[in-house]
Amino acid sequence: MILLRTASLDLLLVSPRLLLLKHSPRCGVSRWALEEVEQLEREGDVGPIAMVDVVADRELSQAVADRIGVRHQSPQLIFLEEGIVRWHISHGAITADAVRHRLSGAPDRV
Repeated sequence: MILLRTASLDLLLVSPRLLLLKHSPRCGVSRWALEEVEQLEREGDVGPIAMVDVVADRELSQAVADRIGVRHQSPQLIFLEEGIVRWHISHGAITADAVRHRLSGAPDRV
């Protein structure tokens, strides 16, 4: 997992495919979401994953929200293709199964 820094923001936001996790180390729900994303990373085949520590780097977290037009939440997982937000989920909705489902292109479950 790549720890996002201001210098790498432009490069990552135009990558062909990116999962971006906004994570707070002070939040239990965020820790749980991080574990789900780490599971996906271990399984491979999800493409690059970047993380913003919203506590340590509030300015970057806000810059990401402003740049991509998605209101900040934490935890939050954002999927981008060439800088375009395709979907985002937050809090308890961040599960390995939910992310796999969305990445497969299958329609959302009812």
